[in-house]
Amino acid sequence: MKFWSNLIISEYLKNENDFLCRFLGTTLVKNYGADHTGKLMSERGTKEAQEFLMQLNLDALKGEGLIYASGNVFWETKTNKRWHQVRTGLKYGKIIDATLGFVVFE
Repeated sequence: MKFWSNLIISEYLKNENDFLCRFLGTTLVKNYGADHTGKLMSERGTKEAQEFLMQLNLDALKGEGLIYASGNVFWETKTNKRWHQVRTGLKYGKIIDATLGFVVFE
């Protein structure tokens, strides 16, 4: 599919109160500089970024519609990049237990 490279799927692990990255598209891997597939949110980025993304994902789990967000990815050795995303809840089973995000970079 045309937009798979911009997708991220994160599964909520209720017992750990964390999100597991199930899929990270190649455009996101290139822009983040790492493949986070199979990693917990708590294992990635700064505490500030983790808190922001955790709340974004928790809001999407509520299933109340699309969530829009923008921000910056900061690196010590690279130019900062601005991102924009839309995120929504995703069902694997009978309940919304994951999120689906579409992310673009300027």
